[in-house]
Amino acid sequence: MKKALTLGGILVAIGTLITIIGFFSHHQPFDPFSRATVTQTHRQTLSKKHFNRVKVTAAAAEITVKEGAHYRVQYAGQKPAAVKAQVKDGQLTVTQTPSVRAKHPHFIWSRGTDRITITVPRGSQLKGLTIKSNDDIDLHQLHLASGMVKTTAGDLTVNKCRLAGSSLTSDSGDIEVTNSQLTGTRVTNTSGDIDFDRVMVKGGKADIDSGDFSAHGLTVNGHYLVNNQSGDNEVDTSNQPGAILTSDSGDNELGNREQDEGGKLEHDLNNPDLIRLITQSGDNSFNS
Repeated sequence: MKKALTLGGILVAIGTLITIIGFFSHHQPFDPFSRATVTQTHRQTLSKKHFNRVKVTAAAAEITVKEGAHYRVQYAGQKPAAVKAQVKDGQLTVTQTPSVRAKHPHFIWSRGTDRITITVPRGSQLKGLTIKSNDDIDLHQLHLASGMVKTTAGDLTVNKCRLAGSSLTSDSGDIEVTNSQLTGTRVTNTSGDIDFDRVMVKGGKADIDSGDFSAHGLTVNGHYLVNNQSGDNEVDTSNQPGAILTSDSGDNELGNREQDEGGKLEHDLNNPDLIRLITQSGDNSFNS
């Protein structure tokens, strides 16, 4: 009797296990009211023509402009995102309009991440660069005579570039500049940080409405201004420029000198290389 009960229990357990496996391995019936996300990545080379000026207007795409082997414009993303590239009289114009939602009422087509990559040959110089985007922008190993680069809702990264007479702007995101030279360049951030690492500045300025400014291994040639409305400024330099630190309500630290609760500290004002750090609500720190 005990053997029969044991055998029966084993059979019940096996039957239950088979039922569970069958349930989960079987495709569930289609629910016409459920929403499915369908993504499909498309890659396309838009142009291989020569250009020396670039103008990009992108509704929602990460943009990279970099040095490479050839002139090339590439796109990767989700259709139906309309991206067009045209070269005329030496100017490359790239435009992107927003993706649209699929017409089927039960499916939502996800835009995902669109990417536009522009490549220029090594050693070449762009006479002009204009970018307006709502996403991240990356500039890598570029020699730029002038430019205006702006993102309204993304980070802006500059690496191994030489920029002159340019403006770099982010309305909501961080700006990071590394191993680069900025000549007469204005860097503006409305809501986010500005970070310089091993950067040489020749004139120009940095403006921040709400965020911190930090610069490590900064080389200052001529006069440079950092104007911060609400945030800290922290700078250490590779050369020895003069410095003026001004804070309305924060602390100033200039080498071994410290000042609390607002005021001004100055050093070597006759130096032709001079950096000025201003913050309305924050601290200043400078070392050389």
